[in-house]
Amino acid sequence: MQKRSKTQIAKGVYQCQKARCYNPKDPRYSTYGAKGVCVEYTQEEFVEWYLKNVPSGFHVGRIDHDKNYSFHNIEIQTVQENSRERIARLGPPAGRKQIVVTKNGSFFGEYESIMSAAQATGYDRANIANYLKNKPFHKTRNGFTYQYKENFNANKSL
Repeated sequence: MQKRSKTQIAKGVYQCQKARCYNPKDPRYSTYGAKGVCVEYTQEEFVEWYLKNVPSGFHVGRIDHDKNYSFHNIEIQTVQENSRERIARLGPPAGRKQIVVTKNGSFFGEYESIMSAAQATGYDRANIANYLKNKPFHKTRNGFTYQYKENFNANKSL
């Protein structure tokens, strides 16, 4: 798979912003466009700003979620900041499964997302996702075991 250029990423971010604001079929339209949120800059303006300001691996988020996408109301965020802020504001996305982590057989914590479990344990997010998909009861090299909460509760009753 070919890696996307930073310009392609910026254009994709802009298109997602537009879809959330103007496409009633977009899953997040109800929290953006239906509330009157719009995009105040053109794609060309946004791409130019993005290329100058956003380091690789960072995201763009709105500062005030009651206001439009404008250069005065967007900020650069890490993936973790963006995810934490969204979950704090809206709760976990519908259908998202909570993650239960044990370490060496003892309860370690319960998390709203794979990202938050990764932050708590220092284990790579992609590895946790793969682990949950393929090896739900195998310990990682650090002694952590990751399970979806529904599986954890079912296994406790066995």
